[in-house]
Amino acid sequence: MVKIGSLGLWAVAAVGVWHVTQTAKQHRQRVAIDTQIIVQELVQSQEEFPECREMWSVHESLPEDERRLMLHCNRWVNLWALEFRVGVMSQNSLRVHLKDFMRRSAGLLYWERVSQHRDDDARDKVDREFNRIANQAYADSAGPLNSI
Repeated sequence: MVKIGSLGLWAVAAVGVWHVTQTAKQHRQRVAIDTQIIVQELVQSQEEFPECREMWSVHESLPEDERRLMLHCNRWVNLWALEFRVGVMSQNSLRVHLKDFMRRSAGLLYWERVSQHRDDDARDKVDREFNRIANQAYADSAGPLNSI
């Protein structure tokens, strides 16, 4: 009888640990989503207010039409990175999206310009994996990085 009671306690403890782990994961996902909302608002302000351009040096020297296109590409890549991070986009689906993105000259140009920055800024293994997949899609479409 004691064994069943102790097994029951272990089961309750295991469920409790699982619940805490899931809650922490959901919180991290929510923080990632909220952070990306702020990032997208900042990108929007760069599109609307030319005086904000110098805050993001990756595209500051580009002609206006090219700059808008690069900011648009940035929005797509950030969306896919977020979807990948929170688990609503699989690696395979990410590969498909990035392969299609890299078929376009704007996608290739965007990744050529930002890939090193994104590699330098990668926060964790999820960012590094995203960048690895994007770099592979770029290489498959254009050859080695910086070859355009």
